Amino acid sequence: MFPAIILAAGEGSRMGRLKQLLPWKNRTIIETVLDNIINSNMIDDEIRLVLGFERKKITEALKGYKKQGVKFIYNKNYKNGMLSSVREGLKNIPDNTEYFVFTLADKVMISPDIYSSVIKEAKKVKADIFLPEYKGNKGHPVILKASMVNKVYDIEGPGGLRPLINKYPERVYHFPLEREEIIIDLDYYHEYLKYKRQITEVDSYEA
Repeated sequence: MFPAIILAAGEGSRMGRLKQLLPWKNRTIIETVLDNIINSNMIDDEIRLVLGFERKKITEALKGYKKQGVKFIYNKNYKNGMLSSVREGLKNIPDNTEYFVFTLADKVMISPDIYSSVIKEAKKVKADIFLPEYKGNKGHPVILKASMVNKVYDIEGPGGLRPLINKYPERVYHFPLEREEIIIDLDYYHEYLKYKRQITEVDSYEA
């Protein structure tokens, strides 16, 4: 089974506002991320959305997604960093789980076809850690084999799965992908405005 875990518990301090619910096209950022994963048709198990800061507000905005297989998980320790959300998302995993698909709540530029390409290749390679890259820069989604879950509890540090990737470089399969979208973050408000404007311009041109 291939469940997805979306890490969406952060406070967005660098953004200065709740970025999960910022507008993106005719949706919000987090709705677009969920839609892109769902529309990839590659997730054959539940989608776990790990929330923390303003979880009630986000849950209320996304209540319609429960019918689409999205499970809302609360990380009460979200202030301890992204790794705490990774661990929360991995709790109570089914025995038949093979891999986990990890991505972040602001990876709004990753389209369904990118998720499809990455997951299809990961299924072929069967690596312990499958890491897509754009020009040598680490991207998302990260695919983690279920047998590596116990090692997530032996690491410490910032950046979610980054300490695991750094600790076990020999277990990482680097997948080069000519899609810059996999490395684009929306950490700051000016970045959000920049990419939102680009998307709007593309839509206007195509129309």
